[in-house]
Amino acid sequence: MTASTHGVVFTTVPTDDGGLATSRGSADFTMRLTADDVLEVERDAGVRETLHRIEPGAQTARRSAGRYGNPDTAATWTIAPGETGIALHVAGPLARRRPWEIEPVEGDSSA
Repeated sequence: MTASTHGVVFTTVPTDDGGLATSRGSADFTMRLTADDVLEVERDAGVRETLHRIEPGAQTARRSAGRYGNPDTAATWTIAPGETGIALHVAGPLARRRPWEIEPVEGDSSA
């Protein structure tokens, strides 16, 4: 099976506990389904996240509108209406980019 992080596609390999792990040195992580529609991901340094499938018809992008600060990078992330829907603006001392349009994925009709 293949996976992708940051647009880079790579092959995964099975783990002894039934999960999948990256087969290369960068972006190391292991993932496993723990229940229907629940994915547990363990990243470098043992950082774990539990991801849930978005329910059909969810309106996540519109509910996420607002300003978010990241003190580690001194950047502000703003999610707001854009030209064709919802857009993400990032501004900080190291980078200032034009907005990225947020597009819906399967099951998300909100953008």
